Amino acid sequence: MTHSTLAAVSDPATDAFTCIHAGFEAQVARTPSAIALVAPSETLTYRTLNHRANQLAHHLRSLGIGPDTLVALHLTRSAAMVVAFLAVLKAGGAYVPIDPSYPQARRAYLLNDAQAPVLLTEKGLLASLPAFAGECLCLDRDWATIAQHPTHNLPIRTTADSLAYVIYTSGSTGNPKGVLIPHRGLVNHARAMAAAFEMQPCVGAASPQPDRMLQFSSMSFDIIIEEVYPTLISGGCLILRTDAVAQSIKAFVEFVQQHQITILNLPTAFWHELVRGMETYPLPTSVRLVVVGGEKASRAMYACWRELVGERVRWLNTYGPTETTVSATLFDPLAAQFDYTHEELPIGRPLPNVTAHILNEQLEPVPLGTGGELYIGGAGLAKGYHRLPAKTAERFVDSPFDAGQQLYKTGDLVRQRPDGTIEFLGRADFQVKIRGFRIEPGEIEARLEQHPSIAQQIVVAREDTPGKKRLVAYVVPKAGRANVQEIRDFLAKSLPEYMIPSAFVVLEDLPLTTNGKVDRRSLPEPAYEIGTGAAPETELETQLVGIWQEVLSLPAVGVTDNFFELGGYSLLVARFFNQLERELGYSVPYTLLLEVPTIRELAQRLTATAQLTAPAHPLLVTLAQGENEPPLFLIHDADGDTSLYLNLAQALSRPVYGLRPRRDAQGNLVHSYLNRMAADYRQAIQTVQPAGPYLVGGLCAGGILAFEVALQLRALEQPVALVALLEAPDVEAIRFSEPSVQDRVITLWQTWQSGRTQLSHLLQKVASKSVSYLSFTLSSRLQQRSTAISTALFRYCRNHSMAIPSWLRHLSVRDLYLFSEQDYRPEPRFDGPVVLIKATVGEGVDQPYQEVYQDPLFGWQQRVTQPVQVAQVPGGHASMLSTEHVEAVASVLTQAIEKAALQEVS
Repeated sequence: MTHSTLAAVSDPATDAFTCIHAGFEAQVARTPSAIALVAPSETLTYRTLNHRANQLAHHLRSLGIGPDTLVALHLTRSAAMVVAFLAVLKAGGAYVPIDPSYPQARRAYLLNDAQAPVLLTEKGLLASLPAFAGECLCLDRDWATIAQHPTHNLPIRTTADSLAYVIYTSGSTGNPKGVLIPHRGLVNHARAMAAAFEMQPCVGAASPQPDRMLQFSSMSFDIIIEEVYPTLISGGCLILRTDAVAQSIKAFVEFVQQHQITILNLPTAFWHELVRGMETYPLPTSVRLVVVGGEKASRAMYACWRELVGERVRWLNTYGPTETTVSATLFDPLAAQFDYTHEELPIGRPLPNVTAHILNEQLEPVPLGTGGELYIGGAGLAKGYHRLPAKTAERFVDSPFDAGQQLYKTGDLVRQRPDGTIEFLGRADFQVKIRGFRIEPGEIEARLEQHPSIAQQIVVAREDTPGKKRLVAYVVPKAGRANVQEIRDFLAKSLPEYMIPSAFVVLEDLPLTTNGKVDRRSLPEPAYEIGTGAAPETELETQLVGIWQEVLSLPAVGVTDNFFELGGYSLLVARFFNQLERELGYSVPYTLLLEVPTIRELAQRLTATAQLTAPAHPLLVTLAQGENEPPLFLIHDADGDTSLYLNLAQALSRPVYGLRPRRDAQGNLVHSYLNRMAADYRQAIQTVQPAGPYLVGGLCAGGILAFEVALQLRALEQPVALVALLEAPDVEAIRFSEPSVQDRVITLWQTWQSGRTQLSHLLQKVASKSVSYLSFTLSSRLQQRSTAISTALFRYCRNHSMAIPSWLRHLSVRDLYLFSEQDYRPEPRFDGPVVLIKATVGEGVDQPYQEVYQDPLFGWQQRVTQPVQVAQVPGGHASMLSTEHVEAVASVLTQAIEKAALQEVS
């Protein structure tokens, strides 16, 4: 087969790069103030991310890290993780990600096999860290030392052939094997995917709105490469999820909506769950592209997807082994006008500079339409396996077509369709992919062989129910009966969760063929033993039994059976809780099933939860502790987030509390009136601090809520020492910011002048995007109208003490807050000190509000009797609270609080 016809991405500044960090540094030079990374606790601009990575890179070089030197990473999903990726590459080394969630025995093996001289981790992970003989750096504990290094870029020592990273995959010999990926493959992949994703290059302030990419995958799964690097070489924004986001479709959709994410890159199995949940939780209109990969996508699910979203959202199917740098082929069904009603989804065509050959056992091309094994070559090829030359020689073979080149023997059976695309048929060996993870059953069998009670064993992947592939272990005990739970626990000590078989079948002997080999076709279908088979005794237990049977695809379950022993795993847990909320109205933490894994225990817990009058999540969250100073109360923003105040809380020498939105026992939001929200928060504040003077504040919407809290406290004759408004506009700020006729004329002229220089670009963009844009705008308007109706109905239900219907439970904090603002007008004027803290530099969603509102006081002077104190701080609307800028905000707040204290005394 020939090279793909996909066009490679062109660099916006036409500066080619051979190492991925050079591409990132070029983007930093173009858009230093743009937001590069949004993590759960901080937001980093391109400049800040680059500075931190450079400081760590300088430190790593001082430790001897250079080209092809390995650095192990044992980190949680955080800004530090991305900093570490870039820092190791800048230092010249290659990183080895080791997932902290893996069993300790597996992590110990990876550390020992990698033989990396340096390990980067976190203080909180030290207790679970296996023994390590090299240099161990805790990025949080040791950052003061690391930060003493320069922030400038380092001289580049790496070449296209230098190693970039090593990712371990399941191994058929019983141990994982490390795949060696050079910069050549990483750069080619990042450029190709940025082009395929149609990520608009950002070249400065005049660039279109950058894409916002969700970082979903774990650090040890190579899809993370496809999320991070195409984004960071294009000027996009990378949004790191929390663990809770993957635990329910509701939480996932709310997170995507909250962060206005435009691109999702998901494991196929999770995408299947997303489609199942989209009738209840529609895909946010911000999403323009969804990419799936990791295993075969269901044609039925794709048909359902098209019914739900039509052609508004692009959808790409990707395929590729780790050994060929994440993705090697790609298929766009809309562009191909694919008939999904009659045909299986192909895996597409190879990426630019990647070759794909379908060969027989003699390495000869097979005829069109005939099945053969897929061999992949080109720029994405790995350098082999770490310290495994024999295995490398087995899988990386000399190309019969290009002298001096190699091909990777994938083991996948495929065929070429008449239109030139490739269709996946299955595996030539026993390797399987389940929930996106590549698994060698031989590795699991090797572990089973080590169990003292097992004489023989074999592990297979079965799909007894279409679309529900699962691992089954068949074991022959040495004597007597094998204890299945004991075997399961034994495997869990060394294998990750996705490699633990869903079922164990105990046999007297393994069936054999006439040649003496195991007869896999004769292995019996697993009959999941139903513990006691105890029948339900209450209506709730009966309802839960029905949901379990559907989720687990079992004909019967008992109320004392364990969910996980019946074959449950993480994605099925998410599906169960989605159905629990949709059918019965319970919204409870995902971890509850780990605590009470039987229906009887779960029903008892749900009944007790429903009887509680307190919310499932407390309103007050302790952000920082202290004893001698009055506490500061910071109210959530329009998305209900209080974690954005963590940096600020740590920078202040006083107790700090965050206030979260109130939810009822079923997890539904309670308030749709702003003054009622504030009254709830005021009562919560007074439980901690019964009497004033009070310190309250918040960012954006949180500032408006804090102001109303202050008004209510003053109405109760309680003193309020300070209201801190962080980038918070008054609800009528826009009325005080209407530009004059002269300003409008100047703005129009400047827009015209700017437009003339970009006319060609705009015409091209309009020609290629107009249909998609109109479709998006129409659907967005429809969703806005739908949200307005839904919020009004929500308020009606609350006002009349009616249960919230399931189809209204998708409403977000932002939906209800914006609705509550419409009829809120604060009365009377506040007679205490107010400080308005304004951001100064930022782009896009981080744009400072002083660039949005003409009124320098954002409309607040009409609301207060004293002059509004104003302070300007570095950073943008969100990044002013990042680690880089938060000290300035803390300093302003400290001075304002001290000044207010002096006024109280006088």
